[in-house]
Amino acid sequence: MKIFPNNKTKFFLSISTKPGNTGSKFHNTLYRYFDMNCLYFPLKVKNVSSIKKILIDFNIAGCSVSMPFKKLVINKVNKLDKSAFLTKNINTILNKKNKLIGYNTDYFAALKIFSKKIKKKNGIVILGDGAVARTLYIALKKLKFKNIFLCSRKKRYQDWNLKNNDKIINWNERNNLKTNTLVNATPIGMSHLNYLPIKKPSLKNFNNIVDLTINSNNKLKKVSNKLKIKYIDGYEFALNQALKQFKIYTQKKIDTKTVKKVLKVN
Repeated sequence: MKIFPNNKTKFFLSISTKPGNTGSKFHNTLYRYFDMNCLYFPLKVKNVSSIKKILIDFNIAGCSVSMPFKKLVINKVNKLDKSAFLTKNINTILNKKNKLIGYNTDYFAALKIFSKKIKKKNGIVILGDGAVARTLYIALKKLKFKNIFLCSRKKRYQDWNLKNNDKIINWNERNNLKTNTLVNATPIGMSHLNYLPIKKPSLKNFNNIVDLTINSNNKLKKVSNKLKIKYIDGYEFALNQALKQFKIYTQKKIDTKTVKKVLKVN
């Protein structure tokens, strides 16, 4: 009988100021299903000043990176994958023979979801100006989407390299737009902020809603379903980025259908 972990186990961790269990459940369930000698664990950290030394000295095979560290670890790796180079954000680090390679699997998730599920017509509104929102914007430009409206309270878009047909709008204007797709890349909708990011009557202005929050009781999801608006939730996005991450860590490619079956989700 195999006993894990042992002296051959590959260890992976995630670093965050407020670590959750979503990544741990995803990776460890798949490791068990495929009988892999790997273990993934979330770690609460206050800063990343020593992260490179820790990953190498303790022979950590890979590391998932959450906010607010996605930009801060850029100078902690030896090489950037194209996804991290384009977005200037890292959410995945691979330790390859003591050389750290940075990736942004959010970028791959955005490419997959928007290329397969959203039509290029009548524009897109992105609410939020954080690392994931910026990654989404870069992915949308790669896919040649046009007429993108950017909206946030703080309007931190200085390094976004906006295209001519895109526009920054004030936060209080978000209820007046009518476009094909609304993207919620803010924390609004999470359990501690469970309210609508825009007014309920304004939701009818959109054909699609892409919501990056993960919350089974999300109010935006309930209202969108009631109004029969196509809704893509944060779990879908998280699943696709985690699939790419799993492949980077293990070199094993698996499809969404298999993962949902293993994780027992719809």
